[in-house]
Amino acid sequence: MQQMREDRLLSPGALNRLCSLLHCQPGDMPEWVPDDEAAAKDKEKGSIQPT
Repeated sequence: MQQMREDRLLSPGALNRLCSLLHCQPGDMPEWVPDDEAAAKDKEKGSIQPT
């Protein structure tokens, strides 16, 4: 969960544990957000992402 909070890539092991706990498939979780939407969300949150 910490990797997801920090917006880092999940390792296969972490993804496996998460899917096991949530009883889901990896494809059930990711959400694709276009770059302009992601930037707008970051701006709303007040977080700055490196470019």
